[in-house]
Amino acid sequence: MNYFQLSRSARYSILFALPLLLLYELLAFLIGGNDASGVRNGADVLLKSFFVSFGGRNGLLVFDLLLLAVGGTLVWRDRNAGGPLRPTIFATMLGESIALALMFGVVVGILTTMLLRVPAALAVGGLSDLGLGTQLRLSLATGI
Repeated sequence: MNYFQLSRSARYSILFALPLLLLYELLAFLIGGNDASGVRNGADVLLKSFFVSFGGRNGLLVFDLLLLAVGGTLVWRDRNAGGPLRPTIFATMLGESIALALMFGVVVGILTTMLLRVPAALAVGGLSDLGLGTQLRLSLATGI
């Protein structure tokens, strides 16, 4: 199997995103406590609100456990595809992610400047009002 096939397999994709998800959830807990309040990503709001509506605060634990169980099952099911895990695949995925993030950031910055007719630094708006932890959390959510 080549890089493109392996990097899109469940075991590489999920294991690559897992540290981002764990850091996001850790920051969510440290910044906002154990509830679903605070500044959050839209997908986070939709998914967690669904589970909170059924189970309250325990709904978040159910959500996290379900997420880990599904991810673990997909990685386990895919464990024999393509042989043992190769660190070079993860390193290449990281390089690809950085390159795409830089390109996307430049394009979005240029388009925002063109559409709003203001300098790109001003187009970001109230992001600087948020704490560093919240900014990092939002960035991680975007990456995930």
